Amino acid sequence: MNVCPKCGTLNRPEARFCRQCCSPLPAAPLVTCPHCGATLRQEARFCKECGKPVAAAAAPVTGARIPCPHCGKAVRPQARFCPHCGASLSHPTTTKTCSRCGAPMRPMSRFCPLCGAALMTIGTPVPPSRKPGRFGTGDLLPLLTLAGRYVIMERIAQGGMGAVYKSRDKRFQSKVVAIKEMSEAAIAPAERARVLEAFQREAQLLAKLQHPHLVRV
Repeated sequence: MNVCPKCGTLNRPEARFCRQCCSPLPAAPLVTCPHCGATLRQEARFCKECGKPVAAAAAPVTGARIPCPHCGKAVRPQARFCPHCGASLSHPTTTKTCSRCGAPMRPMSRFCPLCGAALMTIGTPVPPSRKPGRFGTGDLLPLLTLAGRYVIMERIAQGGMGAVYKSRDKRFQSKVVAIKEMSEAAIAPAERARVLEAFQREAQLLAKLQHPHLVRV
């Protein structure tokens, strides 16, 4: 491409005037194949006559350019992707990649959209705005695994005697489920067995119900 020395606009190699500011453009040097001598386009990488690579014979790039951090070739400073290797040229502080598969993702992502890997550590503290309940519920940390299969993702509801968490079931291909936590702090020791039995009976009853407006247990 022919770069305008006045405004930096990219133009066709054979252009004589800039398409943006109409300033005269420097004459682009001819590129010839080092193998057969055929005349080629300025950005040609292979000869159209003999088919051999001519990358070494390419004309130098004019104008202010920066090297691609992946392939080393010159690219425009405002380019977001390398035109040679296709790699992203975003600033490292604005991008985030998965530590498992390397897929790009949003800076605030907590799970990889490609492989589903968690992007937070076990020691991540609970945000100050989401304090535990007064009966000791709602303080389960993200990525905590319950019963060897349920991975806590975030708390979605909080009440006086319990909390509900959004979780993933590792046994069924990371299916999203809801985990309900119930406090025993306000239950008398003599009533504990009866309350637990009632809680399990309620869960078994809900598991038998199937309706479009009811959550499946």
